[in-house]
Parts: sequence; structure tokens; C-alpha cells
Amino acid sequence: AIRREGDRMIAGETALNGRNEIVDAVKQIAGGVATLFLGDLRIATNVVCHDGTRGVGTWLAPGPAFDASITRGQTYRGESDILGRRQLTIDKPIRDAAGRRIGLRFVGVPIADLDAMLWSARRDAALAALVALALAALVVAVVIRRSLAPVPALRDAALQVAEGKHHPQVPCTDRRDVVGELARAVETLRKTSEAAAAARATPDAERTRAAAEESARTNASVGELPAAAARIGDVVRLINAMQAATGGAVDAIRAIGGRIDQISALVSAVDQQGLRPPRSRARSRTPPPALARCRTRSAVWRTTPHARARRVPPCGAQPTALMPIPERYMARSRGCRRNCARPDGRDRFLARFVTRSGGST
Repeated sequence: AIRREGDRMIAGETALNGRNEIVDAVKQIAGGVATLFLGDLRIATNVVCHDGTRGVGTWLAPGPAFDASITRGQTYRGESDILGRRQLTIDKPIRDAAGRRIGLRFVGVPIADLDAMLWSARRDAALAALVALALAALVVAVVIRRSLAPVPALRDAALQVAEGKHHPQVPCTDRRDVVGELARAVETLRKTSEAAAAARATPDAERTRAAAEESARTNASVGELPAAAARIGDVVRLINAMQAATGGAVDAIRAIGGRIDQISALVSAVDQQGLRPPRSRARSRTPPPALARCRTRSAVWRTTPHARARRVPPCGAQPTALMPIPERYMARSRGCRRNCARPDGRDRFLARFVTRSGGST
């Protein structure tokens, strides 16, 4: 047990006054400074004064450490002014067996030394960080280089696909990283481009075959041109013959028209020489001259080609310009139906028409 006997501090049977080897051992182990106080008097210390001697026999300066440890008997941790130097200290009271405070145990580190230690630690940490960063960068560079090594080959394969080459070798399609996904994408592009080229080649082949067939048909048509020209010549000769025959028919029709004009003039001359029939209630069985002339003209007209082509229409039919005047009048007259009901109704109707028209048609 530690006790105080007068001006000495005794641990067991050994006095601690002037035992600087104890505090020097603490300095060797932990660094910094150490001091034993009897009350507030230094009895053993490695704190050096300005003249280079140990500060044994000096007193603890008033301050936060004095107030906490000496006045209040508490442990103090913080900055203290130790013989004119700022230090970071720990002051802990020493008590005897009865619990009375008899002194202090002090350890401290000069703040300047602590700052130097912190700066050195920071410097070492910075150097270590730089070294670690360099190593990490080197590792990352190696990893990236190894990972991206297939990229140039993938680029070459993509360029070949873009140029229309559909059989380039695409590497690294079995990898499970980003490079593998890129390789599989290039492979898909190659297959799609190849399928599109095959789809385009099919219509081109069809067009080539169609062009060849068209050329063959054209050549065959050119070979058939002489025969077609011969057939066209036959058709032209047939048309010319038909035109010649038609011209002859036209001339015949014109001749018949002139003959009809002559007959019409003859009938007109006969009409001018005829007389009106007598007006009597007694009906004569002999037809009047005008009726005879009308029958003559009608008979003559029926012998013409126009009459053969256009038969005399029945009663009530639409009149035409080629009919004689009595026939046209019969066609449009309402009384034609009543007169035609009698055996001689048609002749009587013609005679009445001729008599009313003054004996001319």
C-alpha cells in the first residue's frame, strides 16, 4: 500500500521520492512524460526544464488540472501547461489505504509531439492511400484490358456485317458479362442481315426469271411477225374486195333509184291525163281511173328493191319516208282499220284518198 510519511511517499518499504527510473520506464514503454506528485510537489519526473534539468521539486501550476485533481480530487483529462509547454495530460489522484488523497499520477504528451505524430500519421496514411490507389488502378486497368480485349474483334465483325458480309466469326458469345451480351447482339445482327439478304435474293431471282420469260415471249412474237403480216395482208385484200363489191352495190342502188324516178315521172304523166270519177250514189263496180292509177303506182312501187326490203306495213303501222303518199296516209289514218275490215276496203280507201287529193299523189 502507498502511504505518506512526512515529505516522503512510500510504497511498501520503498520511498518513491527521486525514483526517476520509474517514470523513465513509462516513457520508454508509452512515450511522452510522466510525473509522481506528493500533494502538488513533483518528487519524480522526466519533464525537463528550460535549462535541461529534470523538474523534480517544482510545483503544479494552477489551472484546470490543479482544480480538478488537487482541489476536487477528480481525474483530469485535457490540455495543461507543464513548465511552459502545452501538453495533453491525464492527472489521477493517489490515495492511501484510508482513502485520503496523498498525491497525483501524471502522464502526458506534448502537443507539439502529438501534432508531429498526427502529421506523420497523416503523411503515412496519404502515402499508403496513394500506393493503394495506384495498385487499385493497376488492377482495374489489367481487369478492364482483359475484359475489353474481344471488343476490337467484335468491332471488325460488326463492320463486316455492315459491308454485306454475312459469315464473320463473332467471338465471346458464351461469356456472361457485358462483352458477352454485346457479342450476342452482333451475332443476332449478323443472322438478321443474312435472312434479309436471302429474302431480297428471292424476288431478284423471280424478277430475273420473269424477265427471261418475257424476253422469250418477245422473241417468239418477233418470229411470228411474218405470219401475222401475211394474215393482215389477206384481211386487207378481203376488205378491198368487199369495198369493190359494196361500190358495185351502191352503183346498182343508184341505178334503181334513177329507174324509180323514171317510173314516178311516168305515173305522174298518166295521172295528169286521167279524169275525176262521177259523183253518184250508185256505186260502180268498175274502179275509177284515179283508183286504177293509184293501184298501178302501188304495184310499181312494190316491185322496187325498197318495197321488197320494206314490205307494205299493215294497217296502223308507223309510216316511213319510202312509202308512197297513199300508203303513208293509210298507215296513219284512223279509218284504215274500218275500211280494211271489208274485202275491197283497202282499194276504196285509196280511191277516196286519190279523189280528195285531186287525182294526184
